[in-house]
Amino acid sequence: MIINPLCLGYLDQAAETASESVIMGSDSQIVDVATKLAVKVFGWASEPARKFVDGRIEEFNLVGMVKAENVAMLLDAAYDIPKGWIESTDPIKQRAGLRVLRETVREQRNIEDVVMEAIAVLSESSRPEDIDDDWCANFLGHARKVADPGVRILWSRLLAGEADNPGSFSKKTVNILADMDKSTAVSFTMLCKFVCRVDGMRKLFLVPNYQQPIFGSGGLDFYTLTALQALGLIEISAVGGFSHVSNSRYTTIEYFGSSMILESAGEVPVGQVSFTPFGSQLATLVQPQITPGFFDHLAVFYKQQTDISSVSISKSSGDVH
Repeated sequence: MIINPLCLGYLDQAAETASESVIMGSDSQIVDVATKLAVKVFGWASEPARKFVDGRIEEFNLVGMVKAENVAMLLDAAYDIPKGWIESTDPIKQRAGLRVLRETVREQRNIEDVVMEAIAVLSESSRPEDIDDDWCANFLGHARKVADPGVRILWSRLLAGEADNPGSFSKKTVNILADMDKSTAVSFTMLCKFVCRVDGMRKLFLVPNYQQPIFGSGGLDFYTLTALQALGLIEISAVGGFSHVSNSRYTTIEYFGSSMILESAGEVPVGQVSFTPFGSQLATLVQPQITPGFFDHLAVFYKQQTDISSVSISKSSGDVH
């Protein structure tokens, strides 16, 4: 029998779990979608899911946590095998039972932390009930192992983004995120500091190439980029580079409130590095900080391009990406 990792956490944890509400204020619509997300992720009935959202987790009991048809299965999974191991006269079974309980409590804590942080950024129009069941199972299989707060925030934003718009993130994207450790997550976040909006789309602008000092000072080098390429997040072009093709003669590039309009009859070069579709999806989860001097670097580069006939610049001290 397979032990359900979502039913064991409360055996030893209920008294330890924070009782603070994850929803600030009393917006009934937000509370409603947050409750639906808890129902979807944990398989609970709506009443205990609402208690989780309200921070009244201490009121939970195992039978009240789940839908009626799942109670027998969860009780069987939660008690029979681990209890049998622990009460066994075989020392190896005793140790195995204790290990399973400890691991499952830790995994439950990790999942709840991810869900709590996701609830905090849900939109009122979220549709968590429409998240694909297979997608959700795959997500939970990975998210339960995430304990580092810096990595966990990406998982929380991914879950919230999928709830806001089911189908936004592929299972492949979830699997790539699962392969990222803290170091690669930091590297990817640093890379996203050089993302601009061009004609409404997010694109990397490592121009003319990633060997420029401004990118090196931002923590990017050949080894960092090849590691991200190996994960399937970016593509690196050794020659030629990538270009953006606009629908008109004018291309608008925006970076933290500053913008420039390029007039060109052809393609606009954007450097030797480009997101893959999976990297583009994960980039929407990152909230990078502005890189001082980067916008000026772009302006100097494009003014030097013979294929660009004019560059109109509007600078701002804004901090909105």
